[in-house]
Amino acid sequence: MATRGGKGAYRIVDDLDIDALRRDPKPLVGFSDITHLHLALWARCGLASLHGPFANWSDEWSGPASAEALRRALMTTDPVLIHRHTSQASAAVTVEGTATGVLVGGNLDAIRTEAGAGLPSLEGTILFLEHQRGTGLGEVDRALTQLTRTEALEGVRCRTWPVPRLRPGCR
Repeated sequence: MATRGGKGAYRIVDDLDIDALRRDPKPLVGFSDITHLHLALWARCGLASLHGPFANWSDEWSGPASAEALRRALMTTDPVLIHRHTSQASAAVTVEGTATGVLVGGNLDAIRTEAGAGLPSLEGTILFLEHQRGTGLGEVDRALTQLTRTEALEGVRCRTWPVPRLRPGCR
């Protein structure tokens, strides 16, 4: 479990001991810059990890319910349900129903950095994106445009896309 994000995880990705990780896998939990490590573990080892809280995370969402959800995700085979927090600027659900598949994603800036360098194929995945608080929609648009232009979003399963000119890259 990561204790913080920061701006350095991308520097250590190439030095991960993949054979050791395959022999003795451990769960990785973290968000933000830790996205670089999540993507590397999935692409190079096939290891799943959790986009979740840091060990020292403390805010209005890190109460007992969050701790219990993390415990269930790490220690049981129960399905993981993702709920939108109504006070957050999350994308609204526009199509009712259930989606199943490999959930991949993380910090949008980290995913953009990995495009062309270590981003695994997103073919058939369900993509989720985190962005920093305070990031303007213009920056989100630039990141999505770059990912589309590099064809990194080819094959992502989606029904709608918030930026109309980006829709052709989705199936």
